[in-house]
Amino acid sequence: MTQPDAELAPAAPVAPAASRASASPIAKYPLEFVGTGGEYFNVWIVNVMLTVLTVGFFTPFARRRTAVYFYNHTLVADSALEFTGSIKRMLLGFLVVTTLYVLYELAGYLEYEWAVNFMLVLAALAAPFLWGSAMRFRTRSTRWRGIRPLFVASWREIYQQSWPIFAIALVWIAIVVGFNASGAGKALEVAQGMEQLEQQRDELLDRLEGDEEDEADDAETPASGASAAAALIDPTTPEEAKLSADYEAVIDKLGQPPYDAFNSSADAYRDAFMAHWPVMAGLLVLGVLTSLPFVVLLEFNYRRLFVLRTQIGNYAGHWKPMYRDFLRVWLATFGVSVLIIGVTVSVLGGAMVALIAAIGRNNMAGLAVLSFVIALLFFMILAGAISP
Repeated sequence: MTQPDAELAPAAPVAPAASRASASPIAKYPLEFVGTGGEYFNVWIVNVMLTVLTVGFFTPFARRRTAVYFYNHTLVADSALEFTGSIKRMLLGFLVVTTLYVLYELAGYLEYEWAVNFMLVLAALAAPFLWGSAMRFRTRSTRWRGIRPLFVASWREIYQQSWPIFAIALVWIAIVVGFNASGAGKALEVAQGMEQLEQQRDELLDRLEGDEEDEADDAETPASGASAAAALIDPTTPEEAKLSADYEAVIDKLGQPPYDAFNSSADAYRDAFMAHWPVMAGLLVLGVLTSLPFVVLLEFNYRRLFVLRTQIGNYAGHWKPMYRDFLRVWLATFGVSVLIIGVTVSVLGGAMVALIAAIGRNNMAGLAVLSFVIALLFFMILAGAISP
């Protein structure tokens, strides 16, 4: 197991000892950002508007525009950084990630549990590779006075420093096992199964009613409201007979245990949450609190690896922060983020309630102000999602 405060051993000496001894001291130049809020606002608002208009597909272009702005306004020894990343590669990476996410959601929607589990395992295994590739792209896309830094970490080093990913996966596997063992998983399965049967019942009923209406139109007689019931009692075609049999089978299942204890799937969901919400909430909090140190450690390992294995010429980076200091800063940032999210959600919820009230009273001035506030909050949330 990698110790969080242990220094990484250098992969290879960056220069002979004699050369380092005779070399002149390295001059230190602090980073200097010379941009302004007004300038960045122009970049930000265009990114937000175009991302909204393109339903998210402007995201890689927005990220590149933001990176270019910050690089061009960051000085080292009075010389600005340059971002030279190819938009084609950024767009390709965005499309690949988006496609994989869509496939994951589709597998979940179609209830291909094996595909969902496979993609989760694949994501955990691929995450270090994706991070390493992104860091190589970032350093190759950075230039200062014609010099490009290089990220020289090996894939072995990257995967060694990525072990918290697998620890996080084990934590949530244990949470899922505990969730199922508590009975909450079984209760939700019953509710989900009942919901699926209700959907099948409604679809079959719609098809039966559609067939009866078609026959009524052909015979130039109005279709009665009891057409579906008539089809169930006396189907006139083989297709109607099959639909009727399937419909009756679904009705029989809904009348058998465990579904017969509920009037609808909504009742089943409500009973499941009412009976098991303390366990659900406790497991969720336990999972978050247990995962949090590993999440912080993963970011610590990655940042340290990036600094120590990034070279400019023959010079490598130096890393001083300790894990405990990094954890303290991270937790403070996390607490502020939670506070901001809570305030934002509260304000947004209050604005939505006030907006509904303004619509009911036909208060046009209040409607305009509240609409502006809600739009601004949504833009702020979206801006956080597209920032680099």
